[in-house]
Amino acid sequence: MIVATGVEGRRAADQRVAEARPWDNVSALALREVPKRLVIIGAGVIGMELGTFFAEVGKPGDVLEMLPQASLPPSPEAVRILLRALEPRA
Repeated sequence: MIVATGVEGRRAADQRVAEARPWDNVSALALREVPKRLVIIGAGVIGMELGTFFAEVGKPGDVLEMLPQASLPPSPEAVRILLRALEPRA
């Protein structure tokens, strides 16, 4: 599990998530082998970047976001274009 909730890393508020020992963006890219299953929490810039990276190395995972769509800058149109490009990988 990767928790990508924003620019600054922070500890999980829920003890169950903390006990699962989630990775942040630094620890996820330092893995020596690709995980069998993957869930990315947060569809911001870092979450989408990591989701795309793992899909490229052959391990697509699920990206979870509480908002109706990925929360990527700079504009809603840019988000639509990116999501359309990523759809075939799902």
